[in-house]
Amino acid sequence: MWKYSDKNNRDIFSLHDCRATRMFIDQNNLCFEYDEGFWIGAHTKYNHYAQTLITDKSQLKIYNFKCSFIWVFEKINHLGKDITQRVSVPIETFMDNINSKKWELEFLCEYHTYHGVLF
Repeated sequence: MWKYSDKNNRDIFSLHDCRATRMFIDQNNLCFEYDEGFWIGAHTKYNHYAQTLITDKSQLKIYNFKCSFIWVFEKINHLGKDITQRVSVPIETFMDNINSKKWELEFLCEYHTYHGVLF
């Protein structure tokens, strides 16, 4: 289905400001689909131009995903003041809400470390 595929090549693509429109688990791999694509950096093997481009519909796969809950932030009103609190959501509930369009999943930032990536 996909025209190009690459593994662990963070210097080529960016999820910054991208919205996942579908999530699913495939053989212990967590998959995100992006109907509007994600960013491909300039002067890379998939983009020979001088400016960053956005792909067509794309997919990101996190291999060997072992997590049963995802932390999300929600705004609540506490004593007349809006505050944000972190709540734990089962991964199945999280995926159902994304896939039904009840929630949106946007990747605002990405952090790279020696051992992994945080979004």
